Amino acid sequence: MSTTKRPMTITEKILAAHAKRESVEPGEIILARVDLTLANDITGPIAIKQFEELGAGEVFDRSKVALVPDHFVPNKDISSAEQAKRLREFASKHGIVHYYEVGRMGVEHALLPELGIISPGDLVIGADSHTCTYGALGAFATGVGSTDLACAWATGEVWLKVPETILFRYHGRPRRWVSGKDLILYTIGDIGVDGATYKAMEFAGDALSYLDMDSRFTMANMAIEAGGKNGIFAPDQIVFEYVRSRKKASGAERAKAGEGPGKNGRGGAWAVSKAALQSDPGACYCEVRDYDVAQIDLQVSFPHSPGNARPISDVGDVKIDQVVIGSCTNGRLEDLRVAAKILKGHRVHPEVRLIIIPATQEVYMRALQEGLIEVFLEAEAAVSTPTCGPCLGGYMGILAAGERAVATTNRNFLGRMGHPSSEVYLAGPAVAAASAVKGRIAHPDEVVGTTEREVFSMYVQSTDGTACETDSARTARDDDNARGGSDTGHHDGGVRTTEAVRGVGDGARAGADNGSGKSDGTSGDTGNNATDGAISGRGAMAFTTGRAWKFGANIDTDVIIPAKYLNTSDPEELSRHAFEDLRPEFRLEVKAGDIIVADTNFGCGSSREHAPLAIKASGVSCVIAASFARIFYRNALNIGLPILECPEASGGIKDGDVVSANPAEGTVENVTRGLKWRAKPLPPFIQEMIAQGGLVPYTKNRIGRKAI
Repeated sequence: MSTTKRPMTITEKILAAHAKRESVEPGEIILARVDLTLANDITGPIAIKQFEELGAGEVFDRSKVALVPDHFVPNKDISSAEQAKRLREFASKHGIVHYYEVGRMGVEHALLPELGIISPGDLVIGADSHTCTYGALGAFATGVGSTDLACAWATGEVWLKVPETILFRYHGRPRRWVSGKDLILYTIGDIGVDGATYKAMEFAGDALSYLDMDSRFTMANMAIEAGGKNGIFAPDQIVFEYVRSRKKASGAERAKAGEGPGKNGRGGAWAVSKAALQSDPGACYCEVRDYDVAQIDLQVSFPHSPGNARPISDVGDVKIDQVVIGSCTNGRLEDLRVAAKILKGHRVHPEVRLIIIPATQEVYMRALQEGLIEVFLEAEAAVSTPTCGPCLGGYMGILAAGERAVATTNRNFLGRMGHPSSEVYLAGPAVAAASAVKGRIAHPDEVVGTTEREVFSMYVQSTDGTACETDSARTARDDDNARGGSDTGHHDGGVRTTEAVRGVGDGARAGADNGSGKSDGTSGDTGNNATDGAISGRGAMAFTTGRAWKFGANIDTDVIIPAKYLNTSDPEELSRHAFEDLRPEFRLEVKAGDIIVADTNFGCGSSREHAPLAIKASGVSCVIAASFARIFYRNALNIGLPILECPEASGGIKDGDVVSANPAEGTVENVTRGLKWRAKPLPPFIQEMIAQGGLVPYTKNRIGRKAI
């Protein structure tokens, strides 16, 4: 435990404040108070079931729970209707202040900031991986599984491991049409989909003065696509003005709903002062990456990974069948304005379907008032009520075999939007709209020409419509320069340097031997994943032997269980569809006791607990991987699915080998080939939790102790 205050990043400051600590360091485990917890119609029903099993009686604070049915709503079918009903009934029973029904709801990560219920300095957890969106407001926000959420509903607290931070500095002025979507796709393409696994991604640099709030939300939203635990911007005047305006606009509705400070009091804005919401000079970063945004072109991520980013000039002739503009990533008003600028006076290509989904009712209304909806309809686009629908391949806009779509969404995994042979290309709204007109992936200048001099929406606008840099943004830029962030020389394709930095500005403390914040020689990812509150029952940790099912790297949650089946949370039903798009024989041939063996970043993607549930219910006794995505690791242990991280075993086991594993002792044996390995052991903190039987029993015990 830290005994003296040290320079901290903004992420560390927020975590320290919510743990009631003077300071924290990467690698430390903390118990933190939460300011907001959220779930949707996919993740909420599982959380409700676990909460009721806890026997807590009531949620810790009815004003700090948000329930937003948005994934399969308006209801896709009877199963999705039942899930939405479960959410509705729970909200009514517990008097949940922030429950938003159809007609009032929106895509959750666009709706909640719009309503002004998240502030700079808040700590937010959500059973949705894109909860990291709220980092655009200077909040610490991260995705968790449904079981974690249920325990937070009961206690108002969450176990977290303090992450290391990577500092991403963006310099210069963005090119025409380039927005936050292009910057984050470029960044993910640079570092890879596991390049920030378990780390905080802090966005800084003078280029941010050109980004409006919508672009910032987009960048924070996609931190999870690089494996990040959270993405965060130090709030400047643009952020504070946005928050002030949203709280004022929603104040009457909140007062009418009876929302008060809650029985536990507020944390965020009171716990961390406005002046403190900046990283300290001398704060320690595990890595710093600099980008010259003037060198970054419009980006398109090719199938089947957000990391397959290419500049628009390198795309070639890619014909398409569908375009989707919307989602929690790019369904806000500025995104629709950009799309309308390009679509105005044009028609969608006769062989293309264009679906536009405003992210909230307010966005829809303002788009209507500004004439944007008329532009879309005249262009022959279909405009929908707010929903996540096609983003996760749930419904609306499902792709047939071999079809291609350009989407402003956040993931393009195998089968993400429909048939496993379909393809999704990720882009910003400018490329998406232009592609809808041309019938192929296209640059917007191909539609509107290159003589148009209007300044586009990714720049902060002055009252007369010209691009401006606000005084506050300029001050923030100057402060960043003073900390060493002003060097924009020696650029190569936008990236200036990659450097391990401990104490930016003063060369402060040298860290642990491997940058993990540990000194035991274990990998930073392993320790981070294993200790982030991930719990497993002792009974599930027994010695096991079975056939090895071998998988490669970056096996995502959409591959484990396709999103079209998320209208149920029944484990047996989910198991019938496990891996069906990637290995259709799995569900037919897997036997009780079999073991999954995978390469790196297993379980990347969504926070959905359905993925480990499907694996466990199929009879798999253990998952061994070179490394795991953070949320999957936590979810698997929470539900009692044993997992072991062992790169050597992953490389030494082939499909069909007979493998024995002892998760309790951390040993793996390839019986077929006579090879043995020792996996990285679970830390003492986790062993203590396991001894009590898992996360739910552990939380029950904590609740019981408090009641005595």
